[in-house]
Amino acid sequence: MIVAAPASAAQGVRGLWTVALACGLLAGLGEGVVFRWCEQNDYESWPSLLATGPETLWFSPVVSAVLLLLVGAGIAILQRVRRSLKVVAWMAGAGVAWITFDWLRAGPFASRLTACTSAVALGSLAVWCALRRQPTIVRLARGVAVVALIATLTAVAATNGLDAWRERRALVGVAPPPPGARSVLVLVWDTVRSDHLSAYGYRRATSPNLAKLAAGGARFDAAFSTSSWTLPAHASMLTGRSAYAHGAELSPLDATSATLGEVLGDAGYRTAAFSGNLCYFTRRFGFGRGFHRFEDVNWSFNGHLLRTLPGREINLLARASSGRKVDLVCKIATDVVDGFLGWLDAATPTPYFAFLNFFDAHAPYRPPPNFKSRFAGDGMVVTTAKTQPADANPRAADPAALATDMQAYDESIAWCDAELGRLLAELDRRGRLDDTLIVVTSDHGEAFGERGELLHRGSLHREQVEVPLVMSAPGLIVPGTIVPEVASIAALPATIVELLSREKCDRFTTPSLVPWLIHSAAFDARVPEDAEGTPPAALLELAHHPWPEYRRRPCFHGAEQSLIVDRWHLIRHDAFGDLLFDRVADPREEHDLLAERFDVAVALRARLAVELARDTCHPNSGQLAETLVGSRSLGGIGYVSSSE
Repeated sequence: MIVAAPASAAQGVRGLWTVALACGLLAGLGEGVVFRWCEQNDYESWPSLLATGPETLWFSPVVSAVLLLLVGAGIAILQRVRRSLKVVAWMAGAGVAWITFDWLRAGPFASRLTACTSAVALGSLAVWCALRRQPTIVRLARGVAVVALIATLTAVAATNGLDAWRERRALVGVAPPPPGARSVLVLVWDTVRSDHLSAYGYRRATSPNLAKLAAGGARFDAAFSTSSWTLPAHASMLTGRSAYAHGAELSPLDATSATLGEVLGDAGYRTAAFSGNLCYFTRRFGFGRGFHRFEDVNWSFNGHLLRTLPGREINLLARASSGRKVDLVCKIATDVVDGFLGWLDAATPTPYFAFLNFFDAHAPYRPPPNFKSRFAGDGMVVTTAKTQPADANPRAADPAALATDMQAYDESIAWCDAELGRLLAELDRRGRLDDTLIVVTSDHGEAFGERGELLHRGSLHREQVEVPLVMSAPGLIVPGTIVPEVASIAALPATIVELLSREKCDRFTTPSLVPWLIHSAAFDARVPEDAEGTPPAALLELAHHPWPEYRRRPCFHGAEQSLIVDRWHLIRHDAFGDLLFDRVADPREEHDLLAERFDVAVALRARLAVELARDTCHPNSGQLAETLVGSRSLGGIGYVSSSE
């Protein structure tokens, strides 16, 4: 008996580890399958920030297996205190309970209470069965563990090579670009307004690397987005169409519009996107089309962990107990750059089109430690708006609060600029800088108290829509070029294709900006089409947002359209009527000139009709139906600030 007892105990512990591993792997495999199935079927309740990739098919089993092995370790320790404890039975109960809870909670199948009740019931049944059939349970667990381990290792092997395989397959049969073709790199600094960049004359040294890039290329001094938030603006940058035409105002981008990635991919370019904005610039919202590779998941260890069910439940419980949560709406610029460079190095040097998004300047403005407080105590004075609406956010009228926000915002921009510098240095080190057309811009700006507004996606006033636009192409664009004419980011696709091919591209409806670069570009001499005719215009649109999160913003009361021509900015609001501003004399747009210059407003209304007739209106434009970015999901993803 003295010898047999330890042997029996050792067998029990071995059985415990077998059951723990089997249950953990099985739970995680089921969880990963459910996650992927739910997301692929577009469940409206699926949070955008929890977007998954194929990697979840192996990471979820690993996390669940580790979790149950830790539980098993706890049971083994208890056995040392209480020798009679049936460790296999208790482990089987814990494992079956976790499988039940995991599978029910992984999708929109059961509430937490229902999942817990079911887990306790089935776990108790598993304990009862294991007490009577322990050898059978251990043998079954051994077989399940072997099969589940093989499945997990297969998922690891498959997902690690999946993106590269898809990319190679997409390029099969496609003729490569002609010898000497330039690569294209578009970098979007999400939420960056141009008047906060030292490259545009801002007092703080927020963008020395961008200024250096502009000195070697062209800087557009009057560039504007097509909206004041991410989804429609990114859609315009890729389709060359305004929001009313591509339809991605409150809905994902659909396949009705050709994208720049598709056009360059058809020309033999390797195409890839690396997103820091994991909320909206994602495959989920239609942006994967045209890209052979699209990285829109934060696959850091924390990103992996918090997308598993254990991580998600811990996050929710932490939020409930402390009011704080860990969100995954962003990937830092360093990871975006590293992802791009890794992709670039993984294949033979060929022309590529890469589209990068830096999300670091977006609220809540969290500069990294080495940039935090960089601008503290520099004497920057923040001026609040002369008038504040009755329902304005109190923070918008508080100079101290605005100064704190603005300092962190500027420091975050400086971080983006530092990563731009690193990116350019790495391209130069690889010998790829001189043969690359580089575009740096933004999707929208940010409000800091103007007219009582904060953040963006509220109106179409200048601070929310004027963005930087810098282009560099050594040997093609003359260094130091400054373009004062109005430019829209919707013109980027046509401009890029024309710069690459020296021919006009009829796939995009917004005219190219090349006519305004012609005096500096290595093109055949010709007169720009609009040089002596109609001045260029920027058309902007913001849909009606009838949701409580936007109650303090003009878009809550109706949709807006805006037209910028020369120095004039006309804003038309469904509920509030028209506004007219001189953006040069009144950069904060505080003085409405509609009554004084009604003649200008009439001319701009006519021009607006011409711009709208340039393209076909998308069926989605103007619709108020709830979508994936509607009221049910916005409040839960952290995209709308709690201060609003």
